[in-house]
Amino acid sequence: NSFEENLIKLSDDQLKAKTNEFKARLKNGETLNRLLPEAFAVVREAFLRLSGKRIYGVQMLGGVVIHQKKVAEIKTGEGKTFVAMLTAYLRVLSGQKVHIITHNQYLSTRDFKKTESLYQFLGVTVSLRKNTRKRKILSKFYEAEILFTTIESGFDLMAEIIPPSLLRSAFAIIDEADYSLIDLNNNALTFVRREGANGKYFKIIKEISEKMKQGKHYKIEFKSLVLLTEAGEKFIAEFLERSYYPWLKGHESDTELLIQTYLAVGMRYQKGIDYLIHGGQVIPIDEFTGRLKEMHRFGLYVHQLIELKEGMKVSGDEHFLMLPAPVFFDYYNEKGGMTGTIDFPVARRELSRIYGISDIVVIPTKFPSLRTDLSPKVFLDERKRDLSLVRRIEELRAQGNPVLLITQSVAESERLERLLKERKLPCEVLNAENEREENKIIHRAGGRGQITISTNMSGRGTDIVISEQVAEKGGLAVLITFRSDISPRLDYQGMGRAARQGQQGSTQFFLYLDPALYGFKKGDFRMRKQGDIDLGRHPDVLGFIDKKQMLDEEATFKHHLMQFMLAYGFYLQERFKQTFENLISDFCRNYYSQNDRPYNGIYSLDVRESLASAWEGFLYIRQLCLTYVDTQIYTEKEYKEFNDVMYKILKEKLFEAKHIKKILAKNKELDEKSQEAWKEMTEHFVKIESRILKDIKFPDKPPDKIRLEYRYREVSSPLGEKGVVLGIRCKSFADTLIFKELPITMIE
Repeated sequence: NSFEENLIKLSDDQLKAKTNEFKARLKNGETLNRLLPEAFAVVREAFLRLSGKRIYGVQMLGGVVIHQKKVAEIKTGEGKTFVAMLTAYLRVLSGQKVHIITHNQYLSTRDFKKTESLYQFLGVTVSLRKNTRKRKILSKFYEAEILFTTIESGFDLMAEIIPPSLLRSAFAIIDEADYSLIDLNNNALTFVRREGANGKYFKIIKEISEKMKQGKHYKIEFKSLVLLTEAGEKFIAEFLERSYYPWLKGHESDTELLIQTYLAVGMRYQKGIDYLIHGGQVIPIDEFTGRLKEMHRFGLYVHQLIELKEGMKVSGDEHFLMLPAPVFFDYYNEKGGMTGTIDFPVARRELSRIYGISDIVVIPTKFPSLRTDLSPKVFLDERKRDLSLVRRIEELRAQGNPVLLITQSVAESERLERLLKERKLPCEVLNAENEREENKIIHRAGGRGQITISTNMSGRGTDIVISEQVAEKGGLAVLITFRSDISPRLDYQGMGRAARQGQQGSTQFFLYLDPALYGFKKGDFRMRKQGDIDLGRHPDVLGFIDKKQMLDEEATFKHHLMQFMLAYGFYLQERFKQTFENLISDFCRNYYSQNDRPYNGIYSLDVRESLASAWEGFLYIRQLCLTYVDTQIYTEKEYKEFNDVMYKILKEKLFEAKHIKKILAKNKELDEKSQEAWKEMTEHFVKIESRILKDIKFPDKPPDKIRLEYRYREVSSPLGEKGVVLGIRCKSFADTLIFKELPITMIE
């Protein structure tokens, strides 16, 4: 604020000249931290002149936090877009490029348009990454000092349009950081070649599965983990023996795994909750935002098995280049973020373990919150819950309050829509099926007495504007029918639609607990007149709900850690194979050329097979090892010994394979480069792993020596059992794959 008085007196040209002045001062030894207050003040003055809006103090604080490579929790409606301007401008002054990453193209374009004039006024180049197949245009986007983009920049990295060094040297400002850095951890960017799948084989999978009986042929653990019994394995073997398809011989283990997956998919994935059939295709629904993920597919085989379940033509994928989402974000050595809901213990641990982000700072709001969070209502009868919800909506509408009803699924939103219309209560529905009408529906949602039913797609980045008249009536009322089984962050995203920027508003949960699922009986609780549990007499019910949510979030966190390690392993495998294989291929070509012999690529094929088999076995045992650490059966000493043995065996596999050894013996330079590639890969992997495994508590009791020796043998011969390699290839680490279909033919 001390700079404001002098800056007001400057002409526009003098204010613009501050950019070059700052750059000169930095070259003369002044630091960014020392320059920060004045640079932020210049941005504030320039933005005030251009837009008439003044950046306020708490937004300045958010800019400081992001500059410090931390994540700022900035409540919804507090102007995160303008916070990013401050940090972006400051970082650019030092010559560093800045990438502002939002979670979809719509928000990226919106924020670019809101701030483009500010950057241009201050003499900073800015661009917006748009989707195009033209490499030169894509490359041009990255020349700007500030780039607005999405995670799809990862495609440009995989296509070698941009080098890894560009991301490593840039500063990333990640909007909706909890979504990008946590919720996307089970996703991967993937280049795919589409091809027809073996329809007959999948029909056999379906035929066998539908004839099997639960309890006799398979059992279910942990809700959707399917385990075959001995009778089940025998049933499958006998069916294949009787079949008229001789090509199935030798594929028994593949078939068993696909049958288990098909049965699990039928329980785990529900139409209207996890996916929709749209345009003749299965399209996943984002469980965090409720939106259709149009350029996404479920992980390997899951998508095909859903198509099989739905009676559709089964598609085929060839995933030939993959970049896990957390690996993409980890490319940025310097990054900070901002979001409305992230200050939770599990979120803090995940950001620290996977990305090395040190802290989350909660930024105070400009105005005190006037939101009223009413006590939840909990029901054991879904019909009574729905009727109570409708009565509450009637009351609010009669008072003139607009109502936003957030539901868990498309099916639930449509059921409640029918119930409201039966009571002559007009409403609009916003879910994945009519996403294109979103802007119009949201624009009307703040009107007096307006009723809007939505899935959680209205919970992130949605700004429902209410009039002064509505504000006087108590503002927007948000009613929610579920508690997230992923994280309380998603609950707070929905609640944050009410009482934005110091306005009035209210929230209330109307929850249904299935007695069969939770083991409750109606006689266990004293009920109130409308059929909900008397929480005054049974306060432990809310404690139970909170505890369940906490356990669900903890399980998701551990799953993310395991999947991230496996994902990173696969990614490093591809990087190492490219380095190693290209080096050897080049040598082979030169060798054959010097001896006037044609090069047919045979060494390259042998190299690829050796690399793939050794690394897949290594990753399999790595995953097992991490699982053991998580269940606390290794001491720290034994774990380190085990780690050393695995790397030793893998290195021997890679460098002692006869085809590789023969080539390396003839070329010292190639041998040295390969050793360097090995060292770089393993050091990077160990660095990431040590960050993830920090604070793991190891038990004092050593593990079973027999089990350890068995695992050593298993990793030393990874191709000894089909299940070892099949388990890696078929059990994808990515829950969904963000893919681009390329118009090329893949040549082996």
